[in-house]
Amino acid sequence: MVSNVWIIQIMARTMASYVPFGMEPGLCTAQGNLYSMHAANLTFWAVQMMDSRSNGISGLLSGNRHDFGNLDQCANISVPEYNIYGRYFVVNLKFNLKK
Repeated sequence: MVSNVWIIQIMARTMASYVPFGMEPGLCTAQGNLYSMHAANLTFWAVQMMDSRSNGISGLLSGNRHDFGNLDQCANISVPEYNIYGRYFVVNLKFNLKK
């Protein structure tokens, strides 16, 4: 039996353990956990961060690879007490899909 696994599920599993190159793994995990906690509590800076990100690319299966989110909103996030600052980056994902 073939399992139906959607791209969004693959991406969610991959991003759960993703650590950006050049980042200290412990720091990245700690800040990610802090962000998740504040997002769940609807803290303004975390909601801004959530709102500025790309919310998923529509038309991905048709070849659309562009959804850039909101650069200015993301880059302007500053939470010095937690050493969290918004940064904008573009991720290039490549899939090898079998038919």
